[in-house]
Amino acid sequence: MREKAAELQYLDTLRNRAKITVEEQASLTAALQGFRGESTLDRYCRQALGKRAQVSDDLYLSYQQQVCQLDKLVGVGRTLYLIEIKNYRGSYSYEDGFWYCNGKVLTHNIFEQLNRAAGMLARILSDEHMPLTLKRVLVFIDPRAKIEIAQVPAGIMVKTLGETVEWFEQLKYECTLPENDITYPWQEVLARYQVPPYRAPTDFSSESERLLKTGIRCPGCGGFDWEQRRYALRCRRCSLVEPKEQAFVRTICDYGVLHFKSDLHRGELARFFGPGYSENYLKRILRLHFQPKGVGHSSNFCYENKGVEFQYWFSDKREYFHGLQRRIHWGKG
Repeated sequence: MREKAAELQYLDTLRNRAKITVEEQASLTAALQGFRGESTLDRYCRQALGKRAQVSDDLYLSYQQQVCQLDKLVGVGRTLYLIEIKNYRGSYSYEDGFWYCNGKVLTHNIFEQLNRAAGMLARILSDEHMPLTLKRVLVFIDPRAKIEIAQVPAGIMVKTLGETVEWFEQLKYECTLPENDITYPWQEVLARYQVPPYRAPTDFSSESERLLKTGIRCPGCGGFDWEQRRYALRCRRCSLVEPKEQAFVRTICDYGVLHFKSDLHRGELARFFGPGYSENYLKRILRLHFQPKGVGHSSNFCYENKGVEFQYWFSDKREYFHGLQRRIHWGKG
């Protein structure tokens, strides 16, 4: 499953607990737009290809001290497709080696970006003796965008969303051909070159004057006012009921996203929760679900912070948290 980029997770969590700046709102809007476009293409790819093709999403590769991000890779037989996804809006044109947006020259060249990624990928595959044919595909997701290209550079396919959906169906057929009944371990090979996604150099700890709203945020309406029961919390604004254990874990993850450069310390987490929440219960949840660091009661004792949202941090425990839902029907206490 494709995850939201670290910047998007941070800004998305921040806007729920603080007033964000104009620049942060612009970055959030752009990041959301890109993620939604990529997720749309992922859905069509899954529907058409299922497990017939080898597919990898959102890879960060490091090669000879250079780092490159790849939106999507689709392997069919001996062919590997590198897909760059753009969810642009407005009017875009390409002429004489330059891209224009609404008549203004862009500072970056989309084709050069795709070619750089393809170049790095090709060198890795060559070094690892992967006999694959690499093909480059540029996809514009938003049907409202106006794209005019005087001449597409050699070796690059440019497609709209509709054309890409039809192309996926074509690949579905190609997966059934005898000559494509072969797989290469390119995913295992690329795993050796993968690096963590880019993170900003600072987190919310550097924000000395901006305050965060404390407490457990309702995932339904965004409110912070809860009726606390023994095993569950009920939002007083929208009446959503959530298992207490899950609500605490989810809120700890929110803290981790905003303070991704720090470990999890119980005292700081207690301040993040604010008054009205049991610190003893918080201590219990940390012991139950988070990896300790340090020894015993030493001053450096803390818990590992993965710095990602609840849905990603505990993706391997979905069944466990789903099972907690039965607790919302348990008696009040």
